[in-house]
Amino acid sequence: MCGIAGFFSFDQKPLLKSNIQNMVLALKHRGPDDQNFWQNEDVQLGHSRLRVIDLSKEAGQPMCNEDQSLWLVFNGEIYNFQELRSFLIAKGHIFRSKGDSEVVLHLYEEMGSDCVKKIDGMFAFALWDQKRKEFFLAKDRSGKKPLYYYIDDHTFAFASEIKSFFNVSDVSIEIDEKKIFPFFLKGHTSAPDTLYKNIYSLEAGHLLKINSNGKKECKCYWDIIFPSQKKKISITQACQELRDIFSRAVQKRLISDVPLGAFLSGGIDSTIIISVMKKFLPALKTFSIGFEGDLNFDETHYANEAASYVGTDHHVFRITAQDLISHFDKIVWHYDGPFGDPSALPTMVVSSLAAKEVTVVLNGDGGDELFVGYERMVAAYYSSFIPSLVFNFGRNISQFFPQYHSHYSKLGKFWHFFKASGQSPLSSLNEWLAIFSPEELKNLLKINDECEQKNKLDLMTLPNTSILDQILYVNFKDYLQNDLNIKMDRASMAFGLETRSPFLDQELIEYVFTLPNRMKLNGLTTKYILKEAFKNYLPPSIRKRGKQGFGVPIAAWFKKDLKNFVGDFLLSQNPQYESYLNKKAVYKIVNEHFDEKQERSRQIWTLLMFERWLQKLPEWTSKSLHADGHFIPNRADRNCL
Repeated sequence: MCGIAGFFSFDQKPLLKSNIQNMVLALKHRGPDDQNFWQNEDVQLGHSRLRVIDLSKEAGQPMCNEDQSLWLVFNGEIYNFQELRSFLIAKGHIFRSKGDSEVVLHLYEEMGSDCVKKIDGMFAFALWDQKRKEFFLAKDRSGKKPLYYYIDDHTFAFASEIKSFFNVSDVSIEIDEKKIFPFFLKGHTSAPDTLYKNIYSLEAGHLLKINSNGKKECKCYWDIIFPSQKKKISITQACQELRDIFSRAVQKRLISDVPLGAFLSGGIDSTIIISVMKKFLPALKTFSIGFEGDLNFDETHYANEAASYVGTDHHVFRITAQDLISHFDKIVWHYDGPFGDPSALPTMVVSSLAAKEVTVVLNGDGGDELFVGYERMVAAYYSSFIPSLVFNFGRNISQFFPQYHSHYSKLGKFWHFFKASGQSPLSSLNEWLAIFSPEELKNLLKINDECEQKNKLDLMTLPNTSILDQILYVNFKDYLQNDLNIKMDRASMAFGLETRSPFLDQELIEYVFTLPNRMKLNGLTTKYILKEAFKNYLPPSIRKRGKQGFGVPIAAWFKKDLKNFVGDFLLSQNPQYESYLNKKAVYKIVNEHFDEKQERSRQIWTLLMFERWLQKLPEWTSKSLHADGHFIPNRADRNCL
C-alpha cells in the first residue's frame, strides 16, 4: 500500500521539482518506507512506499518498462499477480522484481487499457505512456483504494489524497459551494464530486485516459451485473459454494512479506474472517476498540468471546471523550476536510494501535452491503409492500414528536423508520441515512442550489431488477464507496497500516448477486445464507445477535464532557461557517441538543468538522514544506525493468 502522485502541464511549462516533491511529502504517512520521484520534459511522477510484498529496492517506484516508454505508480495489492506473472513470462516478458505492481506494466504492453479487466485486487494506479503522450488511470471495482485528480485548462494532476494538491503551483484550491448541500445531506460527497473545485474522485470500476492536448475519456470497465434469473440452487449447495469462494477470498489476502492481523468487532463478519484466517495462520493477532464506561456502544465483550472461541492473540483498546479532542485535528487533516461519519474516530484510534503490532489487517467491510446487513435495508424493502396510507400516517405523526433518542437506539430507529416512510424504497433509504433533511438544509444553508439536491443514485433506473437488488446496489455504489472505504483508508493509512477486505472480493461479489434474494433476507433474518454457511465458525451468542452499528457515544459526550468543546467551535461570535451557514440555525441545533429537546449529535459532529475545516484550510494551503526522497535519473542504470 502506498501513496501515488503525478503532475502534467498542458501548456508545456517547465516542471518544478518542488511540485512533485510536495505532493509526495503530503502522502508520506501512506508510505513511510521510501519516497521516490521521476520526471522528464512532459510529466512528473511520485511514489511513497509501504513495503508489503517484495521488500527489495527492485520493487520500488516509479518503475518503467525496458525502453522507458511506460512509467507506473501503483497503490494497492494484486491478488492474482502470480498467475498473471506466469502468463506474461510465457509471453516472453522479463521481470526485474518479485512484487505485484510490475505485472501492470507488462500486462498493459499486452492488452492496453483492457489490462485492468484481468487484475484481481484493490488498486489505484497511473501509467504514463510516453509514445502516446497519455496518462492511463484506473481504480478497483469496489473503490477500495482512493484516486483523485485535478484538471483545468492548464494543468492535470493526480494523487491518492486531496492534500497532495494543497502546495502545488498552478493548482488552485477553492471550495465548491455547490457541493456543500450534498455534503450536509449525507455527510460526504459522492464520486466523482468533492468539496473542491476542479478536483474529482475517480469512481470505482472506472478508468481515465487523458492526453497532452487535454482530451479526456472516462469510462466504466466493471459494474454489478444482475442476471435475468437468479440461480436455482439448494441452500446446502449454496452454503458449500459460499464457503469455498470466501475461503479463497481470505487466503489470497494473506499473501504478504510483513506481519498480518485482523480487526475484530465481535460481529458476524469479522468473526467469520478470523475463523477462516486461523486455518491458514496458526498465530493470529486481532484488534478491537471500545468505549470506556458506555455499555450501549461497547462491543468488546463480544470481541473477547470471538477471540477466545477462535484462539487469537487479542488486543483491546478503549477510548473516552478526551480522545475525540486529541484526534479531532488529525481526523480533519487526514480526511482532507469534513467527514460526517463519527466512527472515523474509533477507526483511527484502533488503526494507530494495530500499526504498532502488524503492517496489514483484514476487516469485515462489505459484508452488510452484500448480504442485507443493515436494518435500514430491511425497512426500505418491506415499506414497499405496505399501503402508502399507513406510512403517510406514521410519517405525519413523527413530525409532532422530536427525536429524543440516539440514532442507534431502538426508539431512535423506530422514529427514523416512520420519518422516512411513505416514499419510494430508495428515497426512504436515503432519508434514513440523511444527516440533515432537505427541509432542514433550506434553513441552515445560505447557499441553496436546488439542482444539487437530488441524489443521482436515487434517480438511477435499474430495469428488470428487484427492489432488494436496487437497495443493495445503491448501498454498494454510494455508501460503501464514499463513506466506508474512505473512512477505513484514511484512518488506517494515516499510520501506514494496510487494510484488506475479503467481502469485497470480485468473485464473491459476482456470486452473491446471482443468489436468490430469500437467501440474503429470509423474512426478517438478515445475512441468512452467510449465517447458515458459517454457523459452525461462530460462537452461539454471536450467531444469534443482531446488527449493531459502529456507533460512537457522541450524543452523551456533547451534552457533558465535550459541551465546552462544541460551544467553542459552534457558538462563538464570529465562526468561519457564517459565510455558508445561518448562525441562528446552527445555534438552534446545538442548544436543542444541550437542552435535550432533540437528539442532534450527528448534525453537531458534521458542523464541527465543517467549521474546523474552514479554520484549517488557509493554513494547509500556505505551509512551507521540506521535501525529501530522491529523483530517479533517466539513465540505463536507474530502476528500469
